[in-house]
Amino acid sequence: MADAQAYLPDRLADLEPKQSGLHRSTATFFRFTPDGKKADSLTSVPSWEALVEVASESIRFTTVPFSRSLRAAILGPDVLLAETEWFGFAVFRPGIGTRRIVRINLPTRPLTASMYEAAVDRQLEAWGDARPEDRAKERTKVLAVSRPEAVPAIDQLVTTADRRVWLRQYLVDPDAPTRFAVLDSTGGFAGFITGPAKFRPTWIGSDLAVGIWLDADDVAHIRGYRLRVRSP
Repeated sequence: MADAQAYLPDRLADLEPKQSGLHRSTATFFRFTPDGKKADSLTSVPSWEALVEVASESIRFTTVPFSRSLRAAILGPDVLLAETEWFGFAVFRPGIGTRRIVRINLPTRPLTASMYEAAVDRQLEAWGDARPEDRAKERTKVLAVSRPEAVPAIDQLVTTADRRVWLRQYLVDPDAPTRFAVLDSTGGFAGFITGPAKFRPTWIGSDLAVGIWLDADDVAHIRGYRLRVRSP
């Protein structure tokens, strides 16, 4: 933030459940002063979701495709928090609390079995040289999880230099172009921006987005793209 203070999730609850299953944690955001001391708390909100396996001496966490999560960003004096299952975000201000809730009326997309299976298979590709029997066991376990009825709404929340907010529509196919809903500083809907595949903006100005682009080998490159907003 401009005053060098930071808001960080200090506590994740429900990380030691007594039963196996799909669990969602809670993040409590605390204000930290420039010298690293914890001050007051801002809010507690639902955070990331994982498949938890409880054994006698251990607990294992597995992130499953399309699981719910939380995104956070700073816009001036405010902290923006977005739960990925809905289009929108909550605006918090230190010392005041919740200022407003911003929602966008965009339709959700149904999550089909084939979409879920394809995402599980992509996730297992990261296992590298794992034994086939281990892959098969993991695949069976994750596919047995009760999947959501709908695809999450968003997977990225970004604020811009000119005080706009970008919400990226959840990316089902990692090789597909990205699509952002753009809102002004009051939460009003400004239009859509479609971006190149495998590009994740980290800084956005009035007419330029700079971020990380992944090539065919998933090697990261820094790239910048000119912007053009299309009205709905």
